[in-house]
Amino acid sequence: MPSGHTSAAFSAATVLSERIGNIYASAALYSLAGLTAFQRIYRDQHWFSDTILASALGTVIGLKIVKLNSRESEANPKGASVNFVPVFNHNSMGIGISAAF
Repeated sequence: MPSGHTSAAFSAATVLSERIGNIYASAALYSLAGLTAFQRIYRDQHWFSDTILASALGTVIGLKIVKLNSRESEANPKGASVNFVPVFNHNSMGIGISAAF
C-alpha cells in the first residue's frame, strides 16, 4: 500500500515546483517531500517500496493537476476558470475543485 503522507508531499511539491519555476525552490520542496518519505520508513510505518510508489504517484498526480489547470486557463482567457487543487487534512486527502466566473 503506498504511503499517503508521501504521495501528498510529492503531489504538493510538484505543483508548487511547477508554479514557482525556480530550481532552488524545487530542490527545497522535493527535499522536504523526500524527508517525509524517510520519516515514514524511519518510524516503521511503511517499507521503502511503499514510499517509492507513493512518490511516483504523487509526482504524476501533481503534474496532471498543473497540466489541467494550465489547459483550462488557456481555454478561458476571460477570467472564468476551474481549478483542481490537492486537499489534505488529518484523516484524508483528495482533490478539490474550485470555479470562478
